Amino acid sequence: MSGRTLRSLLKDTGFTIPAVIILGFGVGATVSVGTIAHGILLSPLPFPDGDRLVAPCERHASLEGLCIGSVPTIDDLASRSRTVVAAGTARGWSFTLTDADGASAVSAGIATPGYFEALGVEPSLGRLFAPDEVGADRDGVVVLTHGFWMERYGGDAGAIGSTFSLDDEPVEVVGVLPPEASIPFLDGARLWRPVHVHPAEDARREWRGFRTLARLAPGVTTAQAAEEWARLYRASGGEHEAIGADWSLDVVGLRELVVGQVRPALLAFLVGVVLLLVVACANVANLVLTRSARRRRNFAIRAALGAGRGDLAREVLSESTVVAVLATALGTALAWTGTRAFLAVAPASIPRLDAVRPDPWLLAGALGVAVISVGLAALLPTLRGRRTDLLTDLRIADPQTGPTPSRGLGLLATGEIALAVVLTFGSVLFARSLAEYLAWDPGFDPERVMTTWVLGSSERFESRDDITAYWRALEAELSAIPGVVSAATVSNVPLGGGLETSEYRTGATVDLPDDALPSAHWFDAGPGYFRTMGIAVRQGRELEESDVLGAEGVAVINESLARIAWPDRDPIGEWIEPVFAEAQGRLRIVGVVADVPPLTPGAATPPAMYWSNRRFGRVASSVAVRFDGDAAAVSEAVRATIEAFDPGAGVASLRTIAARTDLPLAQPRFAAFVASAFAGIALLLAALGLYGVLAYRVTRRSRAIGIRLALGSTAAAVVRGVVGDGFKVTLPGLGLGLAAGAAAGVAVREIVPGASASDPGLLLGTATLVLLLSALAAAVPALRAGRIDPARLLREE
Repeated sequence: MSGRTLRSLLKDTGFTIPAVIILGFGVGATVSVGTIAHGILLSPLPFPDGDRLVAPCERHASLEGLCIGSVPTIDDLASRSRTVVAAGTARGWSFTLTDADGASAVSAGIATPGYFEALGVEPSLGRLFAPDEVGADRDGVVVLTHGFWMERYGGDAGAIGSTFSLDDEPVEVVGVLPPEASIPFLDGARLWRPVHVHPAEDARREWRGFRTLARLAPGVTTAQAAEEWARLYRASGGEHEAIGADWSLDVVGLRELVVGQVRPALLAFLVGVVLLLVVACANVANLVLTRSARRRRNFAIRAALGAGRGDLAREVLSESTVVAVLATALGTALAWTGTRAFLAVAPASIPRLDAVRPDPWLLAGALGVAVISVGLAALLPTLRGRRTDLLTDLRIADPQTGPTPSRGLGLLATGEIALAVVLTFGSVLFARSLAEYLAWDPGFDPERVMTTWVLGSSERFESRDDITAYWRALEAELSAIPGVVSAATVSNVPLGGGLETSEYRTGATVDLPDDALPSAHWFDAGPGYFRTMGIAVRQGRELEESDVLGAEGVAVINESLARIAWPDRDPIGEWIEPVFAEAQGRLRIVGVVADVPPLTPGAATPPAMYWSNRRFGRVASSVAVRFDGDAAAVSEAVRATIEAFDPGAGVASLRTIAARTDLPLAQPRFAAFVASAFAGIALLLAALGLYGVLAYRVTRRSRAIGIRLALGSTAAAVVRGVVGDGFKVTLPGLGLGLAAGAAAGVAVREIVPGASASDPGLLLGTATLVLLLSALAAAVPALRAGRIDPARLLREE
């Protein structure tokens, strides 16, 4: 790099500064998003030989997307398998911890020894579970996480062998996990206990509510393990009634299970940011070509004085390299800032954020793209070969006159607009999807219902009647709180997490085999549940206090189930029999309630059936409270009432249904924000490119415009002509961009629910936005052309 190069760039700051800034933004965005995608999708999992970790998944058509398994089934198949060396199961749990400070709920986990063995986790202190400590008669042992150990024992090694009470059962601390231990999907657990299901309990094969994990044997692929386990599972179907023909098993890589849901969105963002880099490169190419046209006479003079074509090419390439390096330096700073900002605002539901690290290869690649794009744009005019007419270039008296690359500039601007339209259309799709999420209407006021989950103290339940009495009394206590309209219990509330599903029989399906039966979500609910939630009763009645064990079994169904099972008649009085749920027997349908649609836009409301929790109660239940007072005051009163009613109860967070949308809305909201940022930058760059083309044309044609004005043309006609030139560049790009955007929208419709790529409103909105921006970009050079003074130009001539 010579002093001439720096002087040339410093002298022409009108080129250097915009080029560095535009290309810097393109490089920064590309490196930032590439770093994030690499960390989440490609970086090694935080386990020894992490790519050998897989998850055996028991699958059912009614549980699409869930990867679950039962303790006996996974243990049984692992004992027969030759493709895995360890396998286990785990799930989250909640215990009531009692010590000298009183009782409190603690988030925990239960697991088989094989789960930790598969992960390759070793304790930093003490030991983990032994196989003979698993089952209902398990020894009272517990393993602490490092954080819980530090919090409770201050890092004292004497914690090993100490005891405390969990659910009124004394437990002994036998081990502490290392600080770096990461438990997939269950990192919120503060301590771990052995599962209370023994692997030999065949009757518990139906309880598939566990996460599963296995470690492949050396040299074994996921596909090989999947083939073996599927074969073993089918063979087990003949031995165990719980493994029906409607259940299957496959094996999924842990990486796929962890990042599979976010991969489509991240890949879409990668495509978007690459398009953004292309737009930036095209814009800089516009600037370079414009500058090359201005320098033709200068280069012709130097060539006439003996400068060789190679000398000129080296100078241009040197300048281009300096611009690219400066842009990359700016892009590096922007990428670092952008990545930090992403990590700060990204929703917690995005996995593996802790694996995002700077990647020098991405930076090197971005630098290479910058150098190549700027260098080619600069060299092409210089290396025109023998077609260069040196005499013509020397005759150019004014460096702003003579031949112009405006056609090439116009094509580049058209390409920029097309790419910007694609990104804009994508951002509009994401925004429309978010709007559909935000417009969710559950059929009741989600701001006026708050819910929590309560685990009753074990000493309160000596019989099934005690369970019924417990919830009846708690509902009465909560309903008496000032500001509370009513309270009810239910197995699960809308947006409350996992849903339980069961096949069912009706009069129309009574003769079907089990594997051909339809399925529906099921809930056990207390009297007044629908009234408390605000769910409308369309026909019949809701569940009542008299619907107890010993009375006639009754059920309430939602409208979706009524349409599916009894499409041509009134379902009231018909019977329904859940097959794999609790032993309810045949239930007479006494009511039909309104559907509560899922939060995901466009998703169908699943069929649902409800029966009374006064028949078969459970020691843990969701609690719903409708209120009309101040939410904070009511929340505090509800929690205090539960703690006074049962000091040993475990109580989860207390939030309104509206607040429960925050977590599922986090990713759509964030996706819309990122896509909008890409589109905004791309539109700005495209507008700058169009402005540059038109401004250059006006400058080159100023003498001709002045002559037209002198001969009687009006300023308005000149302005219309320049704006028309702008639309000649814009309209082809708009058409290409909308076609490409619609095609891309169809390809990514799974990650933008609720938005259709063929929606005329979205197409019209995108087109209008781009046309308005193009008009604004054309306005400044058009107005400048309209203000040209023909008398001054003619005097200069």
